[in-house]
Amino acid sequence: MAVETMKIASQSFTQFIEFPGVAAPVESRRVAAEASGKVLAAPPEEGEQVKKGDLLLRTDAKVTRAQIRLIDSQLNTARREYNRVKKLASQGLATPQQVDQAKAQVDQARLSREQAKVGQSATTVRSPFAGYVASKFIEAGEFIGPGQPIAELIDYSTIVLDVT
Repeated sequence: MAVETMKIASQSFTQFIEFPGVAAPVESRRVAAEASGKVLAAPPEEGEQVKKGDLLLRTDAKVTRAQIRLIDSQLNTARREYNRVKKLASQGLATPQQVDQAKAQVDQARLSREQAKVGQSATTVRSPFAGYVASKFIEAGEFIGPGQPIAELIDYSTIVLDVT
């Protein structure tokens, strides 16, 4: 009887199986303006890479700076008045209520200044994470309002697959 022999060897085997699904970035976010104003610096162009903390938007802050200067003047006036009333109270020429009112004016001016500073910080928007600009919705020179989208950012460092 005839016998056939074969030499055994290992070889690679690759099998492909297709599944319907969607590939999406690990993070995708629409970034919006916090304050209104004329756009001085707009997001980078679509497809450009951004790092966490990169400037995406800067709006004109002239009005906010003017408000801060006005409030600084009011704060200085309130402090001078408080010091005068305190001095008069130490001499028995002002009531405790007058001292409290003068102190309240200083506190109110200080809080107004803090509020204006928050408004000033809202004139810039920075990238919340590193990624790419997928869509750009504004250009320099346009006027923007609070909550208006300025760009959509995506992070392709990790891709999430949703497969059926």
